[in-house]
Amino acid sequence: MKMRVESSGGLLWFSRARVLLSVNRAAMRWLGVNAHAKWAGSETATLSAPLEVQFLGTAACAHGCTSCSVAATPRGPSLTLAQSTAAIDALVAANVFTIAFGGGEALDWPSLFEAAEYAVDRGLEVTLTTSGISLTEQNAAQCSVFSSVNVSFDGVGERFRVARGYDGSSAALNAALLLKKHVSNVGLNAVVMRSSFDGLDEIFRIARKNRFGLQLLRFKPVGRGAASSQSLTPEQSRAFFPKVRRLALKHGVRVRLDCALGPLVFWHRPPLWQVRFFGIQGCASGRELAAVLPSGILRGCAFVGAPQAQATDATAVASAFADGFQNERTWVQRAPSPCRECVYLNECRGGCRAVAGADAPDPGCPTVMEWQSQRSLT
Repeated sequence: MKMRVESSGGLLWFSRARVLLSVNRAAMRWLGVNAHAKWAGSETATLSAPLEVQFLGTAACAHGCTSCSVAATPRGPSLTLAQSTAAIDALVAANVFTIAFGGGEALDWPSLFEAAEYAVDRGLEVTLTTSGISLTEQNAAQCSVFSSVNVSFDGVGERFRVARGYDGSSAALNAALLLKKHVSNVGLNAVVMRSSFDGLDEIFRIARKNRFGLQLLRFKPVGRGAASSQSLTPEQSRAFFPKVRRLALKHGVRVRLDCALGPLVFWHRPPLWQVRFFGIQGCASGRELAAVLPSGILRGCAFVGAPQAQATDATAVASAFADGFQNERTWVQRAPSPCRECVYLNECRGGCRAVAGADAPDPGCPTVMEWQSQRSLT
């Protein structure tokens, strides 16, 4: 268990069970923490640091996926090992819990395993997301440093080809199966797109058959994806949550949802206590989540956002976590209609910034679409 003091009390992270508990000051005192400096003032909703930092060590990738949100290329920039360890030191000093390594194609980054081992030695949990195409017997064994590895898997055969521009589904599945020999938690990452929506049942079936975890990600129209027409249709957006709930029960698969999918859940009006208990939320940028880019820049999200600091500068990183990310952190106070009137405003935070832009409500939210449709009729 890892513990972190916050102004409201503290956070308890059980990495093996992947459970995060938020507890009050009384509970922290019961656990042996007394009169912490963070408790001198009133409670605030802002965390002292993100829980997880997406660490995009490289923007290099040879596969050229048509929907790539970071527009990775074979000669994309990468962090050096020295830059990586300096950034990791800054994140350790800020009491971040987890570093999620990705790319580009992380397995093509020469510093990946040294950086991951360094982070583990500094007490961080490390995870990995990969396409799996560069996986070999040798680097699969090296992946044992990660507490979990997710392999990108957007469909089978033709659905994968439409989603990414080539059919890599067999290679991705074989990579996930190989990783199971070396990593305790192996899962699939599936981007929910217009073309893959009807194939979700097949993805769930494969996850169940092979005992993979499953994380669903919303398509982001950024990078090369900005030229794509893969955003969900209004009908798909409304059908998403009941469809996923039905498939999860049908196949007995535990599913995690990308924060960008929050608005598609909230439209179905789940009870607020369930939303808070299960941690369902919209944009986590600059709050629970931050990202280190291959350029060395720290910002709130891997996909979009203003630079906040050089990730190698521990003082600048600490300052950003304390006082930065203002556009993300003040969005709720500035929210326009219909978000301003929504009961889920504090949880949703206007939806996905990568989809909506810096200030607008999420245009893919069914509630926003309905509000805009009603306005057009008046």
